[in-house]
Formats: sequence, C-alpha cells, structure tokens
Amino acid sequence: MTLIMTLLVRDEQDILPANIEYHLSQGVDFIIATDNLSCDATPAILKHYERRGVLRCVMESEDNYYRFAFVRNPWDKLVSIYSNTDFNLLMQAQAQGIELKCLEFPEFIRRIAEIQHIHLLPQYDFIYAENGQCLVNFIGRFEQLQGDFAQVCQTLNLDIQLPHHNASVHTPYQDYYTEESKAWVGERYQVDIETFNYHF
Repeated sequence: MTLIMTLLVRDEQDILPANIEYHLSQGVDFIIATDNLSCDATPAILKHYERRGVLRCVMESEDNYYRFAFVRNPWDKLVSIYSNTDFNLLMQAQAQGIELKCLEFPEFIRRIAEIQHIHLLPQYDFIYAENGQCLVNFIGRFEQLQGDFAQVCQTLNLDIQLPHHNASVHTPYQDYYTEESKAWVGERYQVDIETFNYHF
C-alpha cells in the first residue's frame, strides 16, 4: 500500500521543509503539493522535493479557497503534548541527546526549550504571513471546537461530524505548572497569547 498526502501551501518557506520531512518520516510515501500563488521561496522548496522524487508540485493561478485554522491555549497545548508526546518529537529530541520520556512536567518544559520542532512552533507562524497579514478566513478555537467547526461547515454548506481522536487524559492544565514553567510558556508563546487573547 502507498500512502499519498495532499498539501496546499502559500508563502510557507519558514515551515514547509519541517512539515514535509515530518510527514515523510511518519510513513507518507508521496506528496501532491499545490502551491497557491506563493511569493517567497515555497515553489523552490517544492521543486527540490519534486527532484527527490517524493513530491509532485502543482502550481495554481487563482485564489478562491476558504481557509480556516484552529488554535489552542499554549499552556493547555503543551500539557497535551506532554501527555501524548509525538513519536517524531521524541526521536528528534533523542537525536539531540535530549530524553523526554518519564519526566515530571517542569523538567519536560525545561528540556523542550532546546528543541525546534513543528509541534512546538507558535501557532501564529502557521496563520499569519511575515508581514502580519492573516492567511485564513476564519480562526476557530480548540476550546470550542465543535461549535467553531459547525460554523465552518455552515459557511461551506457541509454536513460533517467532527470525531475526536488521540484525546489525552489529564487533570486541568493549570495543575501541571510551576510559576517558572508558566512564565516560560508565557514568554515563548507571547505572540499566540496576545494574538488569540489567551490567559493562563
């Protein structure tokens, strides 16, 4: 069986290589990537992977997509990552000589400070261009996922139920934090906290 992934991108040079490498490392065999009017190095990055034989690049010339994204409270998001740590993140950490298994949460937070991984980037980086322009039509919140997803479906005239997979089981996220780790997250994800109006 061959696993093929589709990808729609625009001006994503800062995160695109990490995204592609992550999915290839997770077992994706081939990617069909559609570039929607990128003005940065995104097309060149796609062509690089096309030459490697793992991607087919399709260039689009119109902009008629409805784009949406969902964000999550950064303090809550990191507790979820801690409770259900992604295998690729564990492997990348180990390659850097950093062990993330079997740690207390404050130590986990201290160690991820040294890791650059797609799951640890600010959510802002995926939703806003470098010039501050919002790249989506709608921003929903994980905290009100069903309602916001229903709003997207209503806009697109779709009747879809959203399943919930890979739910992590843990106590309220506030229970995990010390003052130091709370402050570290507040500083590292300041742009998310301010842009999406999150509070501890």
